[in-house]
Amino acid sequence: MDAYEILFIIEQIDGVNYQRCVNSIKGLHIPNGYVVKINTWKKEKRINRTQIYNCILQQSSAKYKIYISENIYLINKNLLRDILAIFESDETIGLIGVSGIKYVPIYENDQAATYRYGEYYYLDKNNKPRNCKYNSISSKYEIVQGISNIMLATQYDLPWREELPDMELYYNVSYSMEFIRKKLRVIVPMQLKPWCLNMNRDGICDDGINFPNSFYKEYAGYLKALSNKDKTGYLLYSFGNNSQIMPYCNLNFANKIFIGDNVCINSGVRLEALSSSEDILGIIIEDGCSINRNCTLLAAKKIHLGKYVSLSENVYITAYNYGYTSVGIPVWQQKNDCAANEVNIGRGTRIEANVVIEGNIHIGRGCLIMANSVIKNDIPDYCAVAGNPSRIINFFDIQLGEWTVVDGPKMLKTLIEKRKAARPVLTIGIPTFNRSYYLKKCLKAIYDEIGNDSLFEVLVSDNCSEDDTQIIAEKYKEKYSNFRYNRNVTNIGPKKNFKIIWENSIGEYVIVLGDDDYFCPDTIYNLVHCIYLHRDSSIISLLGDNKNVFKIFCGQGINEFIKRVSFITTYISALVMRRELFEQIDDRDKFNDTLLEQVYMQLSILESNPNFSILYGSIFEKDSGESVFSDKKIDSGNKENLCHVFIQEYFDILSSFLGHGLDLNTLHMDKKNVLENMILPWLNIIKNRETRWKIDNNIIEIYNKYYKSEPYYEKGKEIMKNF
Repeated sequence: MDAYEILFIIEQIDGVNYQRCVNSIKGLHIPNGYVVKINTWKKEKRINRTQIYNCILQQSSAKYKIYISENIYLINKNLLRDILAIFESDETIGLIGVSGIKYVPIYENDQAATYRYGEYYYLDKNNKPRNCKYNSISSKYEIVQGISNIMLATQYDLPWREELPDMELYYNVSYSMEFIRKKLRVIVPMQLKPWCLNMNRDGICDDGINFPNSFYKEYAGYLKALSNKDKTGYLLYSFGNNSQIMPYCNLNFANKIFIGDNVCINSGVRLEALSSSEDILGIIIEDGCSINRNCTLLAAKKIHLGKYVSLSENVYITAYNYGYTSVGIPVWQQKNDCAANEVNIGRGTRIEANVVIEGNIHIGRGCLIMANSVIKNDIPDYCAVAGNPSRIINFFDIQLGEWTVVDGPKMLKTLIEKRKAARPVLTIGIPTFNRSYYLKKCLKAIYDEIGNDSLFEVLVSDNCSEDDTQIIAEKYKEKYSNFRYNRNVTNIGPKKNFKIIWENSIGEYVIVLGDDDYFCPDTIYNLVHCIYLHRDSSIISLLGDNKNVFKIFCGQGINEFIKRVSFITTYISALVMRRELFEQIDDRDKFNDTLLEQVYMQLSILESNPNFSILYGSIFEKDSGESVFSDKKIDSGNKENLCHVFIQEYFDILSSFLGHGLDLNTLHMDKKNVLENMILPWLNIIKNRETRWKIDNNIIEIYNKYYKSEPYYEKGKEIMKNF
């Protein structure tokens, strides 16, 4: 993805206004360092626009894309500057339009249809420009649920829904819904003057309210919670995939309620999201939460349930605490200072039946709040709580990996201090240089999951970057206590920067993560679960299998490790190692002149401690490693020879362990596996696509040296000659 490229995608209709449209693009002021390109398409029969748009997304590396038709003339010369400023100010903004509807109407004559925002010029029947202006926008922008098709600007590539053919007339609103599904904001900015002119006569874009039934079937959850009647329900801020709200629930101020994916809200639940601020969501229920029957959530400022929070029956959560000291005045009429009160419940916490939580309360991750407890004070991470008034009865020792019975306040204080002083279980180290675009995505994926959890340390080592890496890191440092930032005075080279992570990390286990590798949700906590289950493991390897179920395999010795992991040992982001064993490696610089020191380190560690684990599951997002195919503006530097690294260097390192835990049969098996499943697929990729790797000039010479004794040598040689 090229962070400095902007692509205009123009729909050519009859060609009448096409050149005017293109000229208006060419007349825009282009911000320094950015490149603007144009891709024009003309619709053909039996091909809908979503198919065309998806093809363009696959072919283009531009981060920013602007969709318009040939009838749009861009008036604002600083359009690109204004759009970039909005996107850069808030990474949660995914889609910008010049006009849109605040709420998608859910039935005919729905008043939501009147909540339109934005403006643009259009030509009347006399070919004169007129201003089409909807409701005024008083702040920087208005958050909406649907963008008009006048103009759509994006900073993230989300696939268009090809399988919904009858959405053709509503593609703009459907695409808006896709962004909302991903928890991204869809906005209409305030325009001092309209940004564009619709040259089509009678070009008022008045999105109809009669969406097809398939639209409501697909997106109903984001617009409302369906009851037994088709056209009744609640307009929610967001309603995730596979979530459900059972009948007989009561949702007040539902437009301030955010419900994530796979959430189940049972019958009789009351959610009241009264918040004094228009911009603040009153209730946030993240992915995987379960709220059982007859629970009540009353938000003053905000109630936030983290991922996988579970509420049993009759749980009562309120941020309100009324005054009672004014004698003669009914208590419910007395002033209460709770407008700023928030209730935050951390990831994976279980609240049992009949629990009351009242006031400005923070409950940490992984807690168990036992039945009938009354919570009026904050609860740290990983505790078990019981009683009225509540007290902590069990406390997790992150260093020992054990639960401790708490015998009174004095012991609790000691345990809390001990936890503060304990080393993290896992260091996630990220070496980086001039790749802030990737670093943002990498850190977001990490902190969306772990937040301020003291189980972790995140260490960024910046090799004296010249972009905005330091600004990004300082923001994270200010927000999170488990974030550390090292900035080298000068660029010391990538290898030394990697070693800074290994040598300066304080976690029990360390993973050095590429700044363009992005963890899938739940990967990090499943990794920690694996560590606590198998703390005798010297190495933990992360093997993605595109399955949502995480599984753990445990083994012993270099032979079994290579049979299971093979060339994935070269993928440094998949390596988790015990830090103290890294320090015990006698000759860490033995293969310092290669790109695969990490392979040598893993096998050296296994030689001293043969126990290893493998974590299988959906480990990394599909766009991980995207810098391999990225534009030179982000990734300068010389290309590396594929076969030199992954045949010559790799097998030189493996061969050095023959007789030291690796046998010859395993080496022969691995040669075949590497050739079939790594070298040949990548040679085909390089042949057909620009990457950071290149095909070696002496490819046959390398192949002869390492494969001549193999039974498939001649067949393999003929294939290699093709490259």
